[in-house]
This record gives sequence, structure tokens and C-alpha cells, in this order.
Amino acid sequence: MVLTVLLCTLLVVSTTATEPELRPNIVVLIADDLGIGDISCYGNDSFRTTHLDRLASQGALLTHHLVGATVCTPSRTALLTGRYPVRSGMQEARHGPVVVRNVPGRAGLPADEVTFARALRDAGYRTQFVGKWHQGWSCERWEDQCHGPRGHGFDSFFGLPFSLMEEGEDGPVSQRRDEPLLRHVLPELMLADPQPPLRPGDCHRAAAELAWRLWLDTINQTDFRGGSTPRANWWGHTMAVEKFLNYQLVRDSTVVDWPYQLPFLLVHSFLHPHTPLFTAPEFRGVSGHSRYADNVLEMDWAVGQLLAALDAAGVADNTLVHFLSDHGGQLELVGPDGQREGGHNGVFRGGKAQGGAEGGLRVPALFRCDVHAVRFTPADGGAVYKLHLAVANYPDPAVEHCGRADGLCACYGDDVRRLDPPRLFDVQADPAERREIPSEQVPVAPSQMDQFELVVPRAELLPWGQLHKFRGADFDMHGLHKWWENGGSCGAVPGQCEEYGR
Repeated sequence: MVLTVLLCTLLVVSTTATEPELRPNIVVLIADDLGIGDISCYGNDSFRTTHLDRLASQGALLTHHLVGATVCTPSRTALLTGRYPVRSGMQEARHGPVVVRNVPGRAGLPADEVTFARALRDAGYRTQFVGKWHQGWSCERWEDQCHGPRGHGFDSFFGLPFSLMEEGEDGPVSQRRDEPLLRHVLPELMLADPQPPLRPGDCHRAAAELAWRLWLDTINQTDFRGGSTPRANWWGHTMAVEKFLNYQLVRDSTVVDWPYQLPFLLVHSFLHPHTPLFTAPEFRGVSGHSRYADNVLEMDWAVGQLLAALDAAGVADNTLVHFLSDHGGQLELVGPDGQREGGHNGVFRGGKAQGGAEGGLRVPALFRCDVHAVRFTPADGGAVYKLHLAVANYPDPAVEHCGRADGLCACYGDDVRRLDPPRLFDVQADPAERREIPSEQVPVAPSQMDQFELVVPRAELLPWGQLHKFRGADFDMHGLHKWWENGGSCGAVPGQCEEYGR
């Protein structure tokens, strides 16, 4: 389980120090689809990730660090909460998508889950999330962000509510499936774009919702005749649908760019090295190896920039830095020229999306900090849990002291013995810490990804007051830019848009 970051943050929360300068800063860096065999400090000799190597040399390199799942959404849920994703229904679905599929859907990280960001904010930290979120967004309207970062302990957010998607399958058939979106849905949505609150009885809104249902039926998301019966692969999208539903760049609740234009680089939750491999021109070819390697080196450079900024600010010695991948590399990815575009998972079998395969679960993880134990008190106050990650290396275990007359035990080096596995105690019931607590079974919540009513995109969850930003998009999506130039309303003039959307 990915508990490392949560354990460190709970240590900070439980400390008795009240002065802000005594509490460490915390930086978490999450790569996307990076394999354990992709960086040189884990044995890759095809190219060198110098900045990640330096981070490893200054801290700890974990060799058996597991994530909670082999795909994005449940893995990141485990990282944020320290709990298995099945406890909040964020696991993969048997009859639905494997991850959160729509920004304007109701599936997402439940509001009652406690993230490490919420715990830290309650302890007086300023918290920020930058990059890929992919944990859901809102419940009743765009701004509520009940599943979003600002609903889970982050003071501010700048990044992508969703993820990156490939455009390879967006061929003529998919383009024909986009026609209801281009001809009917978008025009009505643009007309039904008053500033909130929406006027009661808005006829354009009613027309837009009717067009929305027609469109969902056309792209095989629902059986229109049956009302809400999902069809097979009802979560499938075309690229036009993806860009309209999910391609927003957002600052807090404000859409900055829609659809967002690539490439761009964000820290914290990287888009690298997830496909498509958007790499800045100055990094293309630098590895002398592959497009994938170039993308990894661009991410490595960004890590170096962050570490340099911490050094320049004089806070590096008081900053916990944690780097990891959300899961292993995807082995099946091959570009049109036959070049592999997925990661390498070292000696481990399997990779991304392959269930319990070690190559999908065992990820690179670097940790610049020393942590001995963490303490957690549940809300009901019925226990005080303490997890020991390391203990003092007593010369005589029966005496339980270092035996020195000239000073204290050191909290590093030979004076420390790391525990594998860690040991858990309830220090309220067992203050002498003699009775170790065994692991117990945990309840499993039904997967949200299996529930059509949560995953399907809903018109009311779109950012109604910001739809004009999509109108101003500067990109070519099946002639959509020409369609906007012609007035953005197919059918208003007979034959006006016959050549578009087909």
C-alpha cells in the first residue's frame, strides 16, 4: 500500500511543536505510467536521470514500494487517503470503466474521506495541488468541487481535472458519431449559457438537455428508447467528446483554457510519461534512445528545477520530498513507426492495468526525509495508534537505551534499525508498546465505476457560466473552428453546415 506520504504527514500533524518553522515543508511528486526500470538509480543504463539520482542519493531509495492499484484513479485514491481504494468505491469496475471517466460525472473521491492534505491543512499548513487530479470533480454543480482537490484539503489547485487521452482512434466513424454534438448539443448549450443562477424555465436549457440525451444515445452511452439503460462500452468517447467534456485546464474553479493546448509541463502530479508523449522541442532526441526516454528526461529536468528552487529558497533541509509513480509502465504501447512508447518495469512481470502483476504495483519511490514513527488518533478518540518504522539500535535490547555516557542516541546512521514490516501499537490501551496489533480485514465499498448514474456525463455538472471559453478554442476538431466562424448554429441556415461533422 502507498502509505509513505500519509504516514509522514500524520507525524507532522501529531507533533507537539507549535512554531511553523519546526514543521517540515512537504513536496510530493507523482509521475504517470513511469516504470521502476525507467530511471537510472533503479538500474536503467540506457540513459541517466541525473536529478532523480541526486534525490535518491540524498535520501532513501525504496525497493519494495507498492501502489494501491495498477491504473490511475484507484492508485491516486490510495496515495491521498492511505486506504485501499475499495473502501471508498474507487476501485476498477467489472462492467464499467477502470478509472473516473468524466469530469461532468458524479463519481469521485467521497467527501468524508480524510486526505493527508486535509490533515495538514487542519494543522496549519498551506496546501496546493498542481497537475493531474483524476479523482472526480463535483456533485450538483461545477463549482461545488465535492470530489475535487479543493473539496479534499487543498487550498488551491492549478491543473487538469482529468488526464491525457490518445487521439489515434478518432477516425471517420468516430467523426460521424460526433455529428449530434456538433449539430445539436453545442449550439443549444451555447444559447443556454446565462451567468448563474440559471433562469427558471430556460427553454434553451431544456432543449440542451434533450439534445444531450440524443447525443448520449448516439455515442452508445444510453439506449434512448429505454431512457437510461446503459449499452455495452457506454463509457467510450470520441476525441470531440473528450475535448468538450474533459479537456479543461483549471485554476481553483475557473477554467483557464478549454480545451487545453499541449504541450505544457506541470509539477507535482506530472503528465509525464503518460501517452501521448508531448515533449518540449528542446528535449526531443536528447536521450539518444527513444521518444519515451526523452519524455522521462524532461520530467527529470523538472524535478531538478524544483530541487534547485528549494535550495535557492534555503528550505531544502526542512522539506520532505517524495517522488513516486502512480503505477507501473504500460507494456503494450507501440507507436505507428513500431517504436515502444511504454515504460520498463525492470525484472517484474506485467505492468499497468494488469491486476495484481508486480510490474504494475511495484513502482520507483524516492524519499528525502528520516521518519521513525507516526501517531494517529481516530475521530472517536477510542485509540491512539502508533506505527514504528524504525527504532533505536540498542546495544542491549533488554536495557532499551544506547548505553552512552557522553550523549544521546542519534536518530540516523548506525544508531537506527529499520523495521520491515513496520509494527503497530495502540499506546492508549498498551502504553508499554508490548502487544503488536495484527492486520484486519477491511470493508469493501461497491465500485463507483460500475454505476452508470455516477459515471455518465451530466449536463448540470458542466461549467455553465464558462462555456464561452470553449467557443473561443483555437484548434481543429473536424472543422469545428469553421463551424464557430459560421455562427455556431448548424441548421439555422439550410445547408450551412452540411460539410462539417460528417
